[in-house]
Amino acid sequence: MGTETGIILAVIAGTLVMVLLVMAIVVFVVLYKRRTIEREAQHQIAIKEKELQALNAAIETQESEREKFSRDLHDEIGPLMSALKLNMTRHQAVIKKGGVIGKEDIQQQRDLVDHIVQSVRGVAHGLSPRFVKEFGLLPALEEYMKELTDLEVSFHCTTDMDRRFGKDIELNVYRIVLELIQNIRKHAKPSELELSIEEDRQNIRFCLTHNGAGLSNAEYAEFLKTAKGIGLESVRARAASINAILDYQKGEPSTITLTLESTNDE
Repeated sequence: MGTETGIILAVIAGTLVMVLLVMAIVVFVVLYKRRTIEREAQHQIAIKEKELQALNAAIETQESEREKFSRDLHDEIGPLMSALKLNMTRHQAVIKKGGVIGKEDIQQQRDLVDHIVQSVRGVAHGLSPRFVKEFGLLPALEEYMKELTDLEVSFHCTTDMDRRFGKDIELNVYRIVLELIQNIRKHAKPSELELSIEEDRQNIRFCLTHNGAGLSNAEYAEFLKTAKGIGLESVRARAASINAILDYQKGEPSTITLTLESTNDE
């Protein structure tokens, strides 16, 4: 009798242990799935937040570029067109009175038209860089430098000119360099400008060197806070989008260097 009772108690105890073990396994599985679902949900939320941040950055960049485009038309091309119209009106009045337009006046109008054409080209290059898409970043930058006839320019490249980069890299670097050149010409007022492109195993550097009034990194940060820093804010956003670093050095000469990893290519 005692033996049978012991067996029954052992079976009951074993059954309870098995039940508890099964319950523990079920609870573990449920908690594990819940934590997995929570981690996945948090991961998806983080991805959505990053996508939203990227979208907001893209929208801000587009708005900055539209504002810059409008400002360029208003501040640069607008006054030139007004000056041309004023001169043409003045010349028309001279002709009506039987006067003659001198060669110096005609040459001044030609120079003004050349300036307008160059300004329009600068805006057009920034809006639709077709040359980049067709021939690549490095030939496009070399060609653009050749068009800067209002100052002494030079172009040096130590890497393969036929090399292609990723589409985003090429378009962003092209627009960054053009915007930097426009800012240098407008604010630094140099007479000499050099674009050098150098590459090593880790990085490729696009360096603009000029003899005008440069900016330090601290002055660049302050400049971004003003309304005049719209173009530079676009530069900063584009550089961040391709994980590039901008460095401003003020001196004789002054430099602006854009550095990105050589692995950021196709």
